[in-house]
Amino acid sequence: MKVSPAYVTAIPNLTEASFLGQYSVFVAFLEHGDEVILFEPFFDQYLPSVTFNGGVPVYVPLHPNTAGVDKPTGHDWTIDFAELRFVSRWRECTLN
Repeated sequence: MKVSPAYVTAIPNLTEASFLGQYSVFVAFLEHGDEVILFEPFFDQYLPSVTFNGGVPVYVPLHPNTAGVDKPTGHDWTIDFAELRFVSRWRECTLN
């Protein structure tokens, strides 16, 4: 999956609360029925923000690589991009 940098929106914490910033992006870009990829686990405010604005959440789990690892860290989690093959109308993808 290739994404042009022209289509990437980063939300720095320039609002009074991070919720307001991410909610504003969902309001601005989502149209009814657009899919939003949510990598699990995700921030609990994403789901109501997506659904309230007509988006359809698509849940994609992160998988821990526990083979030979006593205590997994953030570097041990992976995304199985094959799980995204069924996503056909995605508009946004959230990353924490």
